[in-house]
Amino acid sequence: MDNLYLLHPCTGIDGTGYQDGIRTGSAKLKDTRLTLVHPFYNERNRFERQVEVWRGWSDYVRSKVDILLVDDGSPNPVHTYITPEIEEILSAFNFSIHRIRKDLKWNTPGALNLGLTMAATDWVLIMDSDCSLSNEDMERLLDADPEEGAVYKFPRRQVGLETEDLTNTRYLRCTILFHRSIFLDTLGGFDEDFSGEYSGGYAYFDVDLDSRIFKATQDIPVFIWNNITTTYWMPSICDLVKRNKEDERVNRRLFYAKEAERETTLQIRNPTPILRFRHWRSYHNERS
Repeated sequence: MDNLYLLHPCTGIDGTGYQDGIRTGSAKLKDTRLTLVHPFYNERNRFERQVEVWRGWSDYVRSKVDILLVDDGSPNPVHTYITPEIEEILSAFNFSIHRIRKDLKWNTPGALNLGLTMAATDWVLIMDSDCSLSNEDMERLLDADPEEGAVYKFPRRQVGLETEDLTNTRYLRCTILFHRSIFLDTLGGFDEDFSGEYSGGYAYFDVDLDSRIFKATQDIPVFIWNNITTTYWMPSICDLVKRNKEDERVNRRLFYAKEAERETTLQIRNPTPILRFRHWRSYHNERS
């Protein structure tokens, strides 16, 4: 348990639950299953890169992890990228793609809400399409004993620029492990009011979720899992300079308005409806 760093302390938990911020005595993930949720939008290269990561996972990981992709209304649907070779790799998993029917601009919060809603397991790990976990890290995660009432984040290892950054311990806001009851019942999912604008750097729906977690009147501790590292494939310099400053300003103003309202209401649950779109499951296979 020394590998957990308490980022957001909780209050009101007695010594039988947390000791110096660390939970003891809960069930291990290896006794259950885990769903990995990835949102995708027109990202064939990233999809094929993820498939190569999954190919390297052990039989133990494959037997414990369901993979659920959400196609966010891509003009080129993700399931059309599945070749016979990829089909063979995916046959080792419980694998599904849920496709949003309409191409809504920057609907990442909606796509993630759909993935969390459709997951068949209690524990869910959400990750951006440009992030992955190695086989070794997945095995460590599956052997862990997370607490149902907590949120877990992971340090990142950046690759893709001139050199690999092996020392960056900042966490990615959208790589999160939690129990579905925390996400759906307590927090009410991502706020889809933030769909529609994206700067390429700050979409603010993830900032909004972090803010609600940290303001929780209920006890939601947030841990950084120091011995499990997310590989983050950095976008190209060209992609980085495409940030839309006006979109960022729109979402920033929206975030501050919601923050001001929360100061008054003390409400951490998302007050807006989720899943404001039609969707269908375009591809599915169950591991035999």
